[in-house]
Amino acid sequence: MKNLFRSGFPASILSTLLFFYSFHTASAQICGVNAGVDQTICVTEPLILSGTLGNANGSVVSWTKLSGPSAVISNPDSLITSVQGITPGNYVFQFSTMCSDGIIAKDMVSVTVLPQPISAQAGPDTTICYNAPIQLSGNEPPFPFTGKWTVSPSGGSFYPNANAANAIFISDSKAGVKRFTWTITNGICSVSDLKKVTIVHPEVNVDAGKDSVISCKGKCIVLYASYPGYSPPQSGLWTLISGPNEPVFSNATKPNSKLCNLIPGVYILKWSIQGPCLTASDTVKLTVENTLTPPASLGDQVYNNYCEDPVVTMQVITGAPLGPGETALWEHVGNDSTITYSPNRNQSSVLLGNLTGTFPYKFTYTHTAASGCSIKTQHTVYRSQPITGLTEPDDIQLPCDTTSTEFVIYLNRLRTISNSVTRKAIFISGPSDTGKISYKSVVDRNLTKDTWFVKDLHTAGTYIYRLEYSNACGTQYRDIEITVSRTPGTVNAGSDIILPCQQLSVRPIGSVNNPGIFNWSQISGPTTATISGETTLNPVIEDLSEGIYYFRLSNFGGPACASRSEDMRIIVTIAPPLVAATGADAAICCRKLQARCKFPTPY
Repeated sequence: MKNLFRSGFPASILSTLLFFYSFHTASAQICGVNAGVDQTICVTEPLILSGTLGNANGSVVSWTKLSGPSAVISNPDSLITSVQGITPGNYVFQFSTMCSDGIIAKDMVSVTVLPQPISAQAGPDTTICYNAPIQLSGNEPPFPFTGKWTVSPSGGSFYPNANAANAIFISDSKAGVKRFTWTITNGICSVSDLKKVTIVHPEVNVDAGKDSVISCKGKCIVLYASYPGYSPPQSGLWTLISGPNEPVFSNATKPNSKLCNLIPGVYILKWSIQGPCLTASDTVKLTVENTLTPPASLGDQVYNNYCEDPVVTMQVITGAPLGPGETALWEHVGNDSTITYSPNRNQSSVLLGNLTGTFPYKFTYTHTAASGCSIKTQHTVYRSQPITGLTEPDDIQLPCDTTSTEFVIYLNRLRTISNSVTRKAIFISGPSDTGKISYKSVVDRNLTKDTWFVKDLHTAGTYIYRLEYSNACGTQYRDIEITVSRTPGTVNAGSDIILPCQQLSVRPIGSVNNPGIFNWSQISGPTTATISGETTLNPVIEDLSEGIYYFRLSNFGGPACASRSEDMRIIVTIAPPLVAATGADAAICCRKLQARCKFPTPY
């Protein structure tokens, strides 16, 4: 909505005058303004007016309210301004400015302000059983507002639909928490309220846990019963049915309560679940043989210090030493009757013989105190297989500016090995120890395939890594060379040099940017010069002869990247130039002037 007008003129006359004026006056100028696009906002949102100028001088701009409820324009003389005190209704604002030719340009924008909805009420939080529908109870929105239910996490169905304030929700979950949001909106303005519904689903098969026997484990035990469901409305409770004394529950309402103050005897405990979702109970028997202190133990032991070649069929295994009145018993897990024990099974340390079967061998050491309380530990005998078939990786030359690679090493699959092969990468040499190396191992039929990954090789040069493979049978090594190339930095060989007469040495000065390795070399010249410090930027060049030499400063970033170089010239003079001679004086006719000059030797 744009208008150009001059105060006091009808529109038709003004249009004619403007046309005539623009046609006959070279200084006439038409400018434009833009009040922005029409808006629809909520009464709680800020109202911002934003005008823009076309070909206008912009010295004077003005916002005015043409129609609508009361409101205050904060900065009517600014391009962008806020409007305060708005109320629901329709507003029209005008934006104007004075063009350079005195014509006023104006534009209008409409703003619709919608009322805020009434407060949304989703209802109080509730807890229900898993087999009951969820009855929602939101407040009805007045026209023209509408309401809608949403649920998190998603899943389930609203009946008759999600827009019904008193919808019924059928959940897809049998337990957990659903969060329902009731939103009232007119499309622009909206208010919401949250209702949390906890769905309770106790374990249908109530279980007080397995019957157990406690021997030499102290005076407490942790119970393991079935889950009663969310509390409230569900609850659980441990009670003592019978026992030699009154034990102490850490929390009798928890399924995993700790039970202490036990003495030898038999306890019968009941776990009861109550609530609207399930009411049931179960019992468990707990037998306490004694509560005496068990004997000392060395813990579980592992033996893996010998290889299969040559075959070793004997192994000494050792348990905790025996004290006065204590006994010991060694038993093979699997009951292999061919194994021998020396001197017998009842010593803390025995020599096993005839270990010719399948490894690993497992043995149980039962150590019993004089009081009759015992403890068991497990002792495992491993046999190792030598590492065979370890391949040599090929050396790698990486493409230009590549800083990572991978390579593969194979070894024969170790079928009888029980203790693992250890792998370690060792940095031997290189421009810097910044690389990171790791591996991933998989079994590929009869081979083990190790893929090694190397990264962060940022400096050009050759890196050497040693891969160490070890097990109980020994250690093997494989080396790999990885050559890294980087695009070299730029080169400046410096200015050309003309030496004073009889000077036969010089020190040029170059400059090189990283990365790379630089050096000076001779490209051409009458003789081969001597370059001292060719890997410095300021070398000494000697043994020069008369003539023109070309030297090159090169920067190398590795074999896979193109090098960078620049040449410079050195001019060497030994003898001074000849005496200039123009010949004898002479008188000549016009147009027959001829000069005879003797030219020096050129370079």
